[in-house]
Amino acid sequence: MINNLPIAIRDNCLDFSWDNEKVWKLNLPVEKMAISKLAWQFDLPFWKYGKVKYAITPNQVMANPRKFRYQYNRTMNSDLKYPVHIAKNKKGKWEMLDGLHRVVKAKALGHRTIKVKKVYKKHIKDIVKANPAIRYQE
Repeated sequence: MINNLPIAIRDNCLDFSWDNEKVWKLNLPVEKMAISKLAWQFDLPFWKYGKVKYAITPNQVMANPRKFRYQYNRTMNSDLKYPVHIAKNKKGKWEMLDGLHRVVKAKALGHRTIKVKKVYKKHIKDIVKANPAIRYQE
Protein backbone atom coordinates (compact mmCIF):
# COMPACT_ATOMS: atom_id res chain seq x y z
CA MET A 1 0.00 0.00 0.00
CA ILE A 2 2.77 2.45 0.87
CA ASN A 3 4.20 2.23 -2.66
CA ASN A 4 0.84 3.29 -4.12
CA LEU A 5 0.88 6.60 -2.25
CA PRO A 6 2.03 9.81 -3.95
CA ILE A 7 5.75 10.41 -3.43
CA ALA A 8 5.09 13.55 -1.36
CA ILE A 9 3.08 11.50 1.14
CA ARG A 10 5.33 8.45 1.03
CA ASP A 11 8.45 10.55 1.68
CA ASN A 12 7.01 12.67 4.49
CA CYS A 13 4.41 10.71 6.38
CA LEU A 14 3.90 7.76 8.67
CA ASP A 15 4.62 4.40 7.10
CA PHE A 16 1.76 2.40 8.57
CA SER A 17 -2.03 2.35 8.40
CA TRP A 18 -4.10 2.94 11.50
CA ASP A 19 -7.64 2.27 12.60
CA ASN A 20 -9.38 5.54 13.51
CA GLU A 21 -11.80 3.75 15.85
CA LYS A 22 -8.81 2.43 17.81
CA VAL A 23 -7.16 5.86 17.80
CA TRP A 24 -10.30 7.48 19.21
CA LYS A 25 -10.45 4.90 22.03
CA LEU A 26 -6.98 5.78 23.34
CA ASN A 27 -7.16 7.50 26.72
CA LEU A 28 -4.86 10.46 26.09
CA PRO A 29 -4.68 13.94 27.62
CA VAL A 30 -5.80 16.92 25.56
CA GLU A 31 -3.23 19.64 24.89
CA LYS A 32 -3.13 22.76 22.74
CA MET A 33 -0.74 23.02 19.82
CA ALA A 34 0.08 25.79 17.38
CA ILE A 35 -1.58 25.12 14.04
CA SER A 36 1.67 26.22 12.42
CA LYS A 37 3.29 22.96 13.64
CA LEU A 38 0.74 20.96 11.64
CA ALA A 39 0.26 23.22 8.62
CA TRP A 40 3.04 21.54 6.60
CA GLN A 41 0.42 18.89 5.76
CA PHE A 42 -1.79 21.44 3.99
CA ASP A 43 0.36 21.05 0.86
CA LEU A 44 0.07 17.27 0.65
CA PRO A 45 -2.58 15.64 -1.58
CA PHE A 46 -4.43 13.73 1.13
CA TRP A 47 -7.94 14.34 -0.17
CA LYS A 48 -9.80 12.79 -3.03
CA TYR A 49 -11.38 14.71 -5.87
CA GLY A 50 -14.23 12.94 -7.60
CA LYS A 51 -13.18 9.31 -7.70
CA VAL A 52 -9.44 9.99 -7.60
CA LYS A 53 -7.76 9.39 -4.23
CA TYR A 54 -4.82 11.54 -3.13
CA ALA A 55 -5.70 14.16 -5.73
CA ILE A 56 -5.89 17.52 -3.95
CA THR A 57 -4.35 19.38 -1.05
CA PRO A 58 -6.14 21.28 1.69
CA ASN A 59 -4.54 24.50 0.41
CA GLN A 60 -5.99 23.88 -3.05
CA VAL A 61 -9.44 23.35 -1.54
CA MET A 62 -9.31 26.54 0.50
CA ALA A 63 -8.03 28.54 -2.48
CA ASN A 64 -10.88 27.33 -4.69
CA PRO A 65 -13.88 26.27 -2.59
CA ARG A 66 -16.26 26.32 -5.57
CA LYS A 67 -14.23 23.85 -7.57
CA PHE A 68 -13.60 21.59 -4.58
CA ARG A 69 -17.02 22.03 -2.97
CA TYR A 70 -17.24 18.55 -1.42
CA GLN A 71 -13.99 18.81 0.55
CA TYR A 72 -14.62 22.47 1.35
CA ASN A 73 -18.02 21.60 2.84
CA ARG A 74 -16.51 18.71 4.82
CA THR A 75 -13.92 21.13 6.16
CA MET A 76 -16.30 23.90 7.15
CA ASN A 77 -18.82 21.44 8.63
CA SER A 78 -16.20 19.68 10.77
CA ASP A 79 -16.61 20.02 14.53
CA LEU A 80 -13.76 21.75 16.36
CA LYS A 81 -14.86 20.43 19.75
CA TYR A 82 -13.05 17.14 19.03
CA PRO A 83 -9.27 17.09 19.49
CA VAL A 84 -6.99 16.06 16.64
CA HIS A 85 -4.87 12.93 17.09
CA ILE A 86 -1.23 13.37 16.10
CA ALA A 87 1.94 11.29 16.09
CA LYS A 88 5.56 12.01 15.24
CA ASN A 89 6.52 10.77 11.80
CA LYS A 90 9.87 9.48 10.54
CA LYS A 91 11.12 13.05 10.10
CA GLY A 92 10.20 14.02 13.65
CA LYS A 93 7.25 16.21 12.63
CA TRP A 94 3.82 15.96 14.21
CA GLU A 95 1.47 14.33 11.73
CA MET A 96 -2.30 14.15 11.97
CA LEU A 97 -3.80 10.69 12.27
CA ASP A 98 -7.28 12.15 12.39
CA GLY A 99 -8.64 15.66 12.09
CA LEU A 100 -7.12 17.30 9.01
CA HIS A 101 -10.44 18.91 8.06
CA ARG A 102 -10.74 20.36 11.59
CA VAL A 103 -7.26 21.85 11.54
CA VAL A 104 -7.84 23.42 8.13
CA LYS A 105 -11.14 24.87 9.36
CA ALA A 106 -9.51 26.26 12.51
CA LYS A 107 -6.84 27.97 10.41
CA ALA A 108 -9.47 29.35 8.02
CA LEU A 109 -11.35 30.81 10.99
CA GLY A 110 -8.21 32.51 12.24
CA HIS A 111 -7.42 30.21 15.15
CA ARG A 112 -3.76 29.91 16.11
CA THR A 113 -4.06 26.75 18.19
CA ILE A 114 -5.99 23.49 18.08
CA LYS A 115 -6.73 20.81 20.68
CA VAL A 116 -4.61 17.69 20.14
CA LYS A 117 -4.04 14.27 21.62
CA LYS A 118 -0.49 13.01 21.15
CA VAL A 119 -0.12 9.38 20.15
CA TYR A 120 3.31 8.04 21.07
CA LYS A 121 5.35 5.13 19.74
CA LYS A 122 4.16 2.91 22.60
CA HIS A 123 0.55 3.26 21.31
CA ILE A 124 1.26 2.26 17.70
CA LYS A 125 0.76 -1.47 18.30
CA ASP A 126 -2.71 -0.68 19.63
CA ILE A 127 -3.87 1.31 16.59
CA VAL A 128 -2.30 -0.44 13.59
CA LYS A 129 -4.93 -1.43 11.06
CA ALA A 130 -5.38 -5.18 10.66
CA ASN A 131 -5.98 -4.74 6.91
CA PRO A 132 -3.78 -1.88 5.72
CA ALA A 133 -5.24 -1.86 2.19
CA ILE A 134 -6.81 1.57 2.76
CA ARG A 135 -4.85 4.26 4.55
CA TYR A 136 -7.10 7.30 4.36
CA GLN A 137 -10.82 7.26 3.95
CA GLU A 138 -11.34 10.54 2.09
